[in-house]
Amino acid sequence: MRGYIEAVTLDDGAIRLTLSPDVADIVLTSVSQFIAALETGRRPGVLPRRLSNWRLFAHAYPRPKPSRQFRKRHNGWMRASLYESACRIRDGWPDEPTFVLDRAAIADWFAVCGQAQALYVQRRSPNPLQGSFGHGRPFWLAQVQSYVAMAARGYEWQRLQEGDELDNDGPG
Repeated sequence: MRGYIEAVTLDDGAIRLTLSPDVADIVLTSVSQFIAALETGRRPGVLPRRLSNWRLFAHAYPRPKPSRQFRKRHNGWMRASLYESACRIRDGWPDEPTFVLDRAAIADWFAVCGQAQALYVQRRSPNPLQGSFGHGRPFWLAQVQSYVAMAARGYEWQRLQEGDELDNDGPG
């Protein structure tokens, strides 16, 4: 795979996001699987498992009981919001994987790329990313989310290619 991502901040605050065809395929497949998981409540896979609230949404409070109560009150609209965002991404997918994201689309991409990773992370496994760190669906979703976030803050991240060293200090 020779994947790359490019995110450039435009003058009006929008972002031009360009994905290589292989990364675009991974992201679109992941978004489609995320939509199906939100519709059915089941994660994809040979043995589809439940997509639980605790997997999608972090604890809102340090104690379990208030966190459960928070999820009970807010789970419906939070899932609906993610579902609508994911559908907007899928339904607006262009023929060429170059997107111009306005502020609303930036929020959609940031939320969906972050939450869709829950489909592929095994929390109880000794290797929660299933051997995929540095490649695979969770890696590319995390990278797209990072690029969108940095471009939204005014940084321009040029192409990340597989095998590139990641700079933990941020751009520049």
